[in-house]
Amino acid sequence: MSGVIPNPKKTLEIDFSLNQIKNSIEYITFKNSKYKLFQKNDVINQYSFQGMEFLSLGVYIDINLTTVNENKTKIDIEVRRTMGAFDKPSEINKANDHIQNITKYISECVVLSNEELHQLKESTSTSNSDKRKGASWKSAMIFIVSLIIFLLIFKMIFKKDPDESQNEEDTKSEVSNKNENPLMLDKEYYFYDENDELNCAECDPCWKIKFIDKSSGEIWSKPCSGSSELKSCQSKFTYEYNEQSKTVTIKSIDNSNLTEFCKRKFFGEWVWLKGKYPQERFYSKNNPGADFS
Repeated sequence: MSGVIPNPKKTLEIDFSLNQIKNSIEYITFKNSKYKLFQKNDVINQYSFQGMEFLSLGVYIDINLTTVNENKTKIDIEVRRTMGAFDKPSEINKANDHIQNITKYISECVVLSNEELHQLKESTSTSNSDKRKGASWKSAMIFIVSLIIFLLIFKMIFKKDPDESQNEEDTKSEVSNKNENPLMLDKEYYFYDENDELNCAECDPCWKIKFIDKSSGEIWSKPCSGSSELKSCQSKFTYEYNEQSKTVTIKSIDNSNLTEFCKRKFFGEWVWLKGKYPQERFYSKNNPGADFS
């Protein structure tokens, strides 16, 4: 291991006012989804983005804005590791790439009007929604075809007389009654969000949830594509479960980095029932089109 290398930094001045940059800087995440707004402080004009890296925990990119005059702003950019410090030249090269990208996205966003910024956000959200819908439809078709093939093979191999079939049905009924509770602890459930109701600007667009015990659990977001299981916006939550109505009620989410607007998307009742998919799921009463299974 080499010695510790200082965090890469860059300072530049651009001919735009501080407010123009503040109004556009949060749209960097819509230019490239691997950059997520991690935290911000509008009072001291400081913004931190989380940058994703392959086979790495990634980096934090700190951006500080300072007024030079009413038409010029100084921008200080610093890249730091999410854990530890830089100690390899290859890591510094990646950090410099992040600085170059952030500088590029700032310059592209600051020249956009409010209407163009809104269009950028909408076009990105629509693209992510189309990808999730396509993936959901493909998964549903694979499930249906696999189920049909399995049932045909099962029918060909196992032929039972009427009495045996009746006994098997009785056994299945008993097992079903014993396992009618659909909520399983320590199982990771995946959210499906048909209308993009669960999108939060500070988090990845796809969400997972796990119930740790009978009153608390864990919720987090992750990239929708690829095999990465990197968790972002990881939070603890409390809930209640009604076995009679098969309803999960999420009561609170503990994460100071999440906005209240984001948290409220998950609050309320999620009811186990059949919807448009073959299998039952937990559907949200507050956000039509959102469910998890």
